[in-house]
Amino acid sequence: MVDGAFLLFDLSTVISTDAYNPNSKHKPRIADKLPLKMICEPNRIYWWCSCGHSVNQPFCDGHHIRIIGQTPHFKINKPQFKPIKVTFKEKTEVWWCTCKQTNEPPYCDGSHKSAEVQSAFRY
Repeated sequence: MVDGAFLLFDLSTVISTDAYNPNSKHKPRIADKLPLKMICEPNRIYWWCSCGHSVNQPFCDGHHIRIIGQTPHFKINKPQFKPIKVTFKEKTEVWWCTCKQTNEPPYCDGSHKSAEVQSAFRY
C-alpha cells in the first residue's frame, strides 16, 4: 500500500485470484516491461487494467469486454480479469504495474525484472 492511499474494492471490481496466480492457465497479457510513475490526484477514481489489453495502460479502457451488436448485448471477453478501482486521500506518487505480473496489484513490485517479462515484450 502507498502512503496516503486507500483501495476501494467492491465485489464487482475485485480481480479473480487466478489473475495473479503464477501457476494459473489464465495469465494477463504483458503490456509493458517498465512501471509507470505518476502523481495521482486526491479523490479521483483510477481503474487499473488487470488484463493487459488496454491501449491506455495502465488504466482500463474496456478491452476485457467485447460488444456484440447493439447494447446491452455484450460478452465479457476476459472474465477472469476485472479492473481495480483505486482512489487516494491526498496527492500521491504511485508506480503503477504495467507488466501485470505483480503480486501487489495495482502497484509495481519489481516483477517486470523477471526474464519472462523482459523477454516477452520487445520495443
